[in-house]
Amino acid sequence: MQLDQLINMGGLISAAPVPQEITWVRIDPDSGEELSDTFTIHVRKLAYEDQERMLMMAGAFDRLHDDDAETDSQEAPKKVSQKSINSALIATAVRLGETADQELTYEQASRLHHTLARAMLDAISKVNPAPRKKKPGARRGNLARAGS
Repeated sequence: MQLDQLINMGGLISAAPVPQEITWVRIDPDSGEELSDTFTIHVRKLAYEDQERMLMMAGAFDRLHDDDAETDSQEAPKKVSQKSINSALIATAVRLGETADQELTYEQASRLHHTLARAMLDAISKVNPAPRKKKPGARRGNLARAGS
């Protein structure tokens, strides 16, 4: 593999955010009427570094150790911090403002109205689609065939 091949195949992610129009639908707590607003957010294409950033934000690397744990051959009990990966994803990927220069903090993303968060997550998925699982017997790419 050559670097220019890697770049041409999309192996390096652009830092430019992608404008996405979303519609936020919710129920007005006072009138009970359905409200709908459509606006543009900017979504970053996620690179490898963003995965680590999200995991750190969500506390996946944090461990709470029991101070009274035995120090012999048994490993001290560990508990993963219970934070939201989706909130970390929104804080990492979504940019606001005309020039996409405004970021939500993890705490702000955690407090979003649930239907607004869902609309943002849908936009993130649209910009960062996950590969579909291939069916058994599906054709493989040229590089995979060359190695078989």
